[in-house]
Amino acid sequence: MRRITIGLLLASSMGLAVLLTACGGGAVPTQPLTQAAAAQIAATGMVGDQLVIGMISPSGYSPLSIAAQSLGVDGLLPAATSNCPSLSPASPVDADNDGWYATATETYDCSLTSGSTSMSITGTLSESDKNDNDPYSGTKATIKDLKISTTDSSGTSSITENLDWDLTKGTAGAYTLDYDLRFDFTAPSATTMLEVQGTPTYQADSAGDPFAAGTFTFNGKVTFQDSDGRYELTRTSSGAHYSSTCSSGFDGGSVHYADNQGNTLAITFSGCSSYTITYDGSAL
Repeated sequence: MRRITIGLLLASSMGLAVLLTACGGGAVPTQPLTQAAAAQIAATGMVGDQLVIGMISPSGYSPLSIAAQSLGVDGLLPAATSNCPSLSPASPVDADNDGWYATATETYDCSLTSGSTSMSITGTLSESDKNDNDPYSGTKATIKDLKISTTDSSGTSSITENLDWDLTKGTAGAYTLDYDLRFDFTAPSATTMLEVQGTPTYQADSAGDPFAAGTFTFNGKVTFQDSDGRYELTRTSSGAHYSSTCSSGFDGGSVHYADNQGNTLAITFSGCSSYTITYDGSAL
């Protein structure tokens, strides 16, 4: 799979770390969006958006690296994966050199112990190029139970990622996307989940180089759960602009979340790595 830039990884790890501060608990009811939940959803929602952006970005994506960064074990990742994963087929084809194999599956079953920290990696990543003779043809990918688990003196923490992705090429730089992305986080005193589903569209700034920059129009729903409650939100956007020159997410436009009782969360981007977050119209 293609690899993401370090700037994006650092931004992503900050968002994931926020989630791991919540206290664990059992089944919880759906409730109105609170300010505390809005802050966590904003952080993890941007992580999810960065993964989606990475799926079309020339710089690529690496959900495995994002998970390792969030657990603070990214330094162990190269050693843990030196003889892992297995690749099927053993020598996959990428005829158009776009970073996507015609078809391939990576299977992880890795482990490593370094000092007082042990780490295991399990799961699969599968991808296919819809036309391996056209670098802009569209892609499909599936991440199935990709899990990094670490154990040290503080206990065991883990992150599990699942993703179904289908990007379809239209005309004049237009694409349609169908995806379902889910993160599950556990720590000694935390259990949280974020799932983002939708069928957004993407319009390239230039049809001749469609993945260099463009605008996403999001639609769909978000489900977030922690010990305080379960939150089910609609998700839309206005001019959410991506550029491959920005490694930290969108550089313009906004993304909006709303529950069914009038509570809202908005993230407005004024440039690369520059954004404001508001809950019910007030800055967070």
